[in-house]
Amino acid sequence: MATPQFLSRADLDSRITAARVDQIFDRDGDGRAEQSVIDEILAEAEGEALALLLRAFTLDQVTAMVGTPGAHGPDVSLRAKMAWIACELASETKGEFIAEDGKGRYWARYTAAKTDIDKMSKGGLATPSGQQNKQTGGLIRPSLRSGEKPFVFAPSGRSRSPRGGF
Repeated sequence: MATPQFLSRADLDSRITAARVDQIFDRDGDGRAEQSVIDEILAEAEGEALALLLRAFTLDQVTAMVGTPGAHGPDVSLRAKMAWIACELASETKGEFIAEDGKGRYWARYTAAKTDIDKMSKGGLATPSGQQNKQTGGLIRPSLRSGEKPFVFAPSGRSRSPRGGF
């Protein structure tokens, strides 16, 4: 069984209400959410977010931004995005929450969250906590393969422009 390292049920309750969480995460029909199902979905949502974030941040940086279930970090928007991913994943497991197109109830929030996390990992969105990612911090420097020469635009003999004749 998976254990979430960042999110808790409280993150879900604050997004979609406790009653809706009970409805979506209930598997045995008693009207109450099963904690094992919550933990599994939260861990899956965190995994989806981490798959994008770890391209640019270390796990320690992500933990500093998001925090843990007992101690929230300064980046509440990233925490919320992870929670919306979990809400969509959970709604896709219940037939009554799936639309005719196969998407869950929170698909719009899910896609917005994934897009924003992707932008954050590429340096297109700043983190409220001020964490520098590998790209914006200058730690990723593409290099040429061994023996490969850099491409340089050569001046064209037919053009007066020194920039390759464009």
